[in-house]
Amino acid sequence: MPQRQEEPKLHKEKHKPLSPEEESIGKEIVNATYFDHKALGPGLFEKVYKVRLCHIRTKDSFFVKRQLDIPIVFENNIFEEGLGQCANNKRWN
Repeated sequence: MPQRQEEPKLHKEKHKPLSPEEESIGKEIVNATYFDHKALGPGLFEKVYKVRLCHIRTKDSFFVKRQLDIPIVFENNIFEEGLGQCANNKRWN
């Protein structure tokens, strides 16, 4: 069953807005992902897209760590098995 959408006021109380820097980083990641998918096309393994995205982010002067374990939180339980993800950090100066 789909989750109900939160009331806008409640959502604003629970989640703070992104900073301009976070907003900029997010837009750049979405743009790089779109460019990458457009260049490679559909149907490849997810790992191929992740490797390419991390490579593009590094080329764009981002500090990137690959396959970090992110804990899974479900029903107030924390599972340390985690999900491997590509993490972007601030740009190198």
